[in-house]
Amino acid sequence: MKLLSRLSLSVGVVLATLVLAPPTPGTAQIVINEVLADPARDWDGGGLVDAKGDEWVEVINLGPATVDLADYWLRDDSSRLPDYGLSGLLAPGQTRVVFGSEVVAWQHERGWLETGFGLNNSGDRVYLMYGPYSENLDYEILEQVWVSDHEAEDDRSSGRDATTGQWTLFDGLNPYTGSLTPPGTGCAPTPYQPNLCDLPVAEAGPSFGSFKAAYR
Repeated sequence: MKLLSRLSLSVGVVLATLVLAPPTPGTAQIVINEVLADPARDWDGGGLVDAKGDEWVEVINLGPATVDLADYWLRDDSSRLPDYGLSGLLAPGQTRVVFGSEVVAWQHERGWLETGFGLNNSGDRVYLMYGPYSENLDYEILEQVWVSDHEAEDDRSSGRDATTGQWTLFDGLNPYTGSLTPPGTGCAPTPYQPNLCDLPVAEAGPSFGSFKAAYR
């Protein structure tokens, strides 16, 4: 009877540990979902078109469990220093859009150089990293995405197709007719929404602010 009780207790402890333990970076499927590097409209809803403030990077949770985004970081190819530290919880299937204006504010709070994302319109690499803040910049690179020159044109974004998972060009606001990969699709950029091609092309101006208000 004592042995059975001990076994039951052990199983209960193991199950509780499995339920309560947060996903590790290896099991938490946080990935870069979409990037817009060259804004030509007011994407962050701030009332002005700003090349630095209206850039955005979207991440998504493709895993089965809610993930605490503390210790997840984003940066571009200009240095190993993080541009932005993510925070909060991200549920399965949920996205988080980070605008350049948020990055500038985050950098300002820390007394850092206020570069925003600083994505290069001739092509740049976006990194998703993990690890506690370190002056040695010893972060684990979870993913890196290259955004090429033709993807980083006015109001074009690129990201994972929600159906195929392949990297896709969302050029509905500025059609691309060349032959480079990824090719033009006519799909609109999709901040806060699934990366699908059957969504209507969004309008410029305050509508992006309403998206932001609705999903934050």
